[in-house]
Amino acid sequence: MGADLIGYFAKGPKNLDPNNYPAAAAEAERRLVWLRKARPKVEAVSPAAVVDLLPDCPWLPPEELKQAVVDIDFDELRCEIERLVVMADDIIDLTGEQAVQRFVEMWPPLARDAAHIQDPDRPDKLIVFAGERSWGDTPDGLGFRTLSWAGLLGIAPILGVWIEAAFFTLRLPTPGNLPQGDQHESTP
Repeated sequence: MGADLIGYFAKGPKNLDPNNYPAAAAEAERRLVWLRKARPKVEAVSPAAVVDLLPDCPWLPPEELKQAVVDIDFDELRCEIERLVVMADDIIDLTGEQAVQRFVEMWPPLARDAAHIQDPDRPDKLIVFAGERSWGDTPDGLGFRTLSWAGLLGIAPILGVWIEAAFFTLRLPTPGNLPQGDQHESTP
């Protein structure tokens, strides 16, 4: 067995549009406020505390919020929310404006774990990879972390940067949303 290469691919403009900075900062601030509110509730492990987080959760698609909470797997939901809180651990005390400024200063990530090239089809765009070999842990590199929290906080899409990652959203863990192997059959 060997280590795996874990990372993100991103594509975005060479020059980020400063006109989009305020909208990105507002979205980042909204998500950071929610994460700060979620941290103690997730640690409490109370189903009621976790449910209280759902109505204004920035990572849930609107159609998910309409589902009844009766069928939610609370342990799985707590783990999903905790994953979001842990991903933002080193930036949770920033303001939205500071988070955007950090991303702007780092775009494209110039770190030992990142590389970028000009998109051959679109000279005004960059293709970026940030990541490193890992035995299963989340990479520590600055490039990886930068793309991770820019996607998590909603900064990247507002600034026109696409990041390949499925875990910047959240799904309510209900029987209909669990992978086939994880669905539990009820016993009569």
